[in-house]
Amino acid sequence: MFTGLIETTGTLVDLKLRRGSAKVRISCRFPRSGGAGRGTLSVGESVAVDGTCLTVTRAGKGWFETLAAPETVRRTIIGCYRLTRPVNLERAMLASGRLGGHFVQGHIDGRARLRSVRREGDSRVCRLAPPRGLAPLIVEKGPVALDGVSLTVSAVGRGWFEVMLVPHTLRATTMSQREPGDELNIETDLIAKYVRSLLGARSVS
Repeated sequence: MFTGLIETTGTLVDLKLRRGSAKVRISCRFPRSGGAGRGTLSVGESVAVDGTCLTVTRAGKGWFETLAAPETVRRTIIGCYRLTRPVNLERAMLASGRLGGHFVQGHIDGRARLRSVRREGDSRVCRLAPPRGLAPLIVEKGPVALDGVSLTVSAVGRGWFEVMLVPHTLRATTMSQREPGDELNIETDLIAKYVRSLLGARSVS
């Protein structure tokens, strides 16, 4: 479980695609203070890479490796990665830590396409097109995670939704580098998913 509050950013330094899977190596430096309390990752630990929950398979000082299964590659933007790409990183939350964002599982629902970016003061407003079938789970003032970043939906329309990126988010994440036409990992609200599932089960029964 994650919060959507990005701890640090890393850089993709190696990527090997084989039989639908992706072996990824990322260089990074986690802060020693804060949530997990240490600056390195351990083998077997969960880490969200652009919002995708992955397991650390190897780790060293300033780097770690992970393996994305074929289903993960198909559903996320990992298959589109290129070397030197910056990525958002977050370690799994601690039960004793603060939940400053919202509940993020790291289970990506699909890829949202960035349609436009406009300035509003020092912030930026991004308009995105959600994947088919996800629109009912996206509501105004509700939470959404984009590339692992916890954001609040500011507006919703037919086939689109908007989020606002404040200066801190632009500085602390990779969102400032995204351009119209880019695809981003999207994870919708966990509660909304269960509500839809429950209503669907009731209608069938």
